[in-house]
Order: sequence, then C-alpha cells, then structure tokens
Amino acid sequence: MKKPMRLQAIVLGATLSLGCGGRAVTSTQAGTGPDPVCLGDSCHDGICTPVSVAHLPATGDGGSSGSGVIAVDARNIYLTRSQGNNAVEVLRVGKCGGEVKLIQSLTTPYELLVVADDSAVFWFPHGGPKPDDLHGIWVASPDVEAQPFVVPQVRPDILALNSTRLFWIGLEDRPKYLLESMSRAGGEIDSRETATSGWVALAADDEYLYQFHDGIVRTPIAGGDSVKIADGRPCEGSLVATARHVMWAECPDMDPGPAPFLVSIPRTGGERSVLLDPFRAWFVAHNDRVYFDLDDGVYELPEDGGKPRQVLGKAIDRLRFRFAVDDYALYWVEADTVWKVGLAP
Repeated sequence: MKKPMRLQAIVLGATLSLGCGGRAVTSTQAGTGPDPVCLGDSCHDGICTPVSVAHLPATGDGGSSGSGVIAVDARNIYLTRSQGNNAVEVLRVGKCGGEVKLIQSLTTPYELLVVADDSAVFWFPHGGPKPDDLHGIWVASPDVEAQPFVVPQVRPDILALNSTRLFWIGLEDRPKYLLESMSRAGGEIDSRETATSGWVALAADDEYLYQFHDGIVRTPIAGGDSVKIADGRPCEGSLVATARHVMWAECPDMDPGPAPFLVSIPRTGGERSVLLDPFRAWFVAHNDRVYFDLDDGVYELPEDGGKPRQVLGKAIDRLRFRFAVDDYALYWVEADTVWKVGLAP
C-alpha cells in the first residue's frame, strides 16, 4: 500500500467577523463590509489589489524561513516562523496592522496542527514524542494572546473543532487510536477508543464526527451508531465539514498514483461530487466557498461546484505558500511581509 500523503485542510466555520473599522461583517457581506481603507479599495475584473498588513521584525541572526499564515480569528492573523535549530515562533498581528507580537516560542522539528474559528485558535506541534514534552495544546483568542489549553493523555495526530468542543485523535498502538475531546470552556477529557484504516482523518460539526474507516463514517457526538456515508480515501488530514457538506482531498491507493482530487458530499450523505481534478491538495473551506492555489494564483470555488474564480495572482512565494480566509479577505506571508487581499463580492 502506498504511504499516504499528509495534508492539512482548514475549515473556518465562523459566521461573524469584525471589520477593520469595528463593524460586524456577516458572511453575506463578503468584500463589502470592512473599511475600504483597511482592505484597499481597488478591484478589477473580480481581483482586488493586495494590501500590506505588517512587516515581520528581524530575527536575532538576521534570517528565518518557513513563514506562513496558519489561522485568523475575529481580529488577528496568526503565523509561524522557523528560526533554525528547530526553533519555531508563533506570531500574531491585527488584521488592520499594528505590532507583530511573539505569543509563543517552541523548540520542535514538527509542523503545527491548527484548528480555528472567529473565537479561538488551537495548535499543537504534530509528531512530538510526548504531549507533556511539548507543553500540550495551546489556545489564543481575540483578547488573549496565548495560553495552555490542555495536556492531552495521548499525542494528537489531528485536531477538529466545533462550536463547543475540541477533538483530537492520538496514536496508541496501530491500528488502535484514542479519540479524545474536551469542552472549549475547560473541564475533563472524554476519551474513547476508535478505529482507523491506516491513517487519520477527522472533522466535526455540532452534531457529528466524521472519520475515515473503509470510507467516510459519520458518528453522532451525543452517542449512537456509526454510519458509512460515502466511499473514499482522504489524504491524511484533509477531511473537513462545513454547514452543508463534507469535503476531502482524495488520495488514490496506487504507487505511483495520480494526483489527488477534491471531493464533496452532502453532510447527510448522498452522491459524491468531484469539484476539482487534478488538485494540488491543500485547501481552505470557509462559508460556502473552497479556496486553493494553482500555478497561476489562488482561486475560490463554490462548494456546490461550478467555475473557479481567481482571487489572487501568482506573485506569491510558491515554496511555502499557506493562507487563511475570513468573510472578507485572504491572508498570507511573502518575503517577511504579511499581506491580505479583499474578496470581491
């Protein structure tokens, strides 16, 4: 069997963001609600002009690598920067600029697992030997820079989030895994055994958990039987749930195999729809849109399918390009500068 590709897909399910002028921006006001001075007031043929948010401060040795936006909350942009010798910084800056603040320093060779919505951002260094060695899962919110959230009983291999709980799956003895969760308000860890089919995929909404086990399986969070709702083999880490759909990057079980492709099904079950083929395999789902990058730029696609629309040109760092999306803009880091581009309605 081909070793699975590990990917990260991010779902941002918030329905309310704060505009840079302090006004509320609903999901139906994308591109029209925020202060135009903050986003830049120039759009042509549906593509807006990027705006610089902030320049990253110089490092002690004068160099860094691997900068990338990992998430946004209602007011802030979160990014990471590698400093060498396995040193990683988690930084934060306001969506309309201001001071770039260091909110956590890590010493780890591993990537960060991240889930987020408007209210909070949770992260954990993937692949660490023990949870306590890496200080557990951390959280930040619009009004709190960073603080420990929980030291899990097992090392998380993936995180998932709904409006009330944080979920993670931890490796014990293959193929047995532990599914753990905790209220976002704190409390005791709930732990149960779960099965996988070789690698981990996990998503959540307020009613169900979605996992991979010989297909896409849906389990009621409140308890009950698991139901297979679709065939599929998600690339590891790529399963997401939106208000109406479950989506993933399909990784064919062949070695060498074809490129991944993007698949969607209704969250209650139904026919699979191939949204994009071939597909670079990293994407962000927000509201009713999917955002992904191709060689000539970043595109958005309705989760029901249709024609992709370009939202950003190709003048971006292709080596380590990651981005985050909210109701009205797309955010990324290029050449030690944090950028955003408004999403035209």
